[in-house]
Amino acid sequence: MSADYSAGIEISERLRLREPQNLRNLLHLAELYSLVQNNKRAEELIQYCLKLDPENAIALNLSDSIKKVSVDN
Repeated sequence: MSADYSAGIEISERLRLREPQNLRNLLHLAELYSLVQNNKRAEELIQYCLKLDPENAIALNLSDSIKKVSVDN
């Protein structure tokens, strides 16, 4: 895992603990996890985002992208 991604994940996870309903951070964190191929964690975060905001376009698009990558692999 790239050091830059690791640091970003660590910071975003800390923020998630303090602000668990911060959608912007949750989506950013999901993107970071998808970039390091941790699609299971990314999808968990996306599903949580969709519980908070069921029509969030960014979460829906990211979920579709992850599912597509999972099917292709």
